[in-house]
Amino acid sequence: MDSLPQVVVSWPTDMPDLPPLDVLVVDDEPAVARLVQVVLEREGLVVDSAHDGLAALRMLSERDVHVVLTDFTMPEIDGLELVRRAERSGSRAAYLVMSAYLESQAAAALCAEPAVAGLLGKPFQLTELLADVRAVLASRRARPEAPRC
Repeated sequence: MDSLPQVVVSWPTDMPDLPPLDVLVVDDEPAVARLVQVVLEREGLVVDSAHDGLAALRMLSERDVHVVLTDFTMPEIDGLELVRRAERSGSRAAYLVMSAYLESQAAAALCAEPAVAGLLGKPFQLTELLADVRAVLASRRARPEAPRC
């Protein structure tokens, strides 16, 4: 993974007393989850990953995260169900949903969920991923309940 391109993104630095920014990456393709994790860690974020929605729910029940970057299509439970169950259990995270196969009905259902802050089409550019994560983190710090989907 040393051959990953370097991408320069500046994270909000005007609030030095805030705890580290935590992200959970959820994707049933381990290579995708690992790539996203490495890229975000190189940008100074604290990142964990899960390979299915049920594992993600367990992790979310154990600690708070700022952003969940989840695949839409996964076995057991999909990204929409993950968002709904996590919200019911008290998660305050913002969700970015990734998918290569997102029909307009599914996109509308996702955007109707208050916690969904955006959709990210696969494949995506690393600069697009970082820009979306940065925008969500910045908006969550400014207004914790403000989605942008």
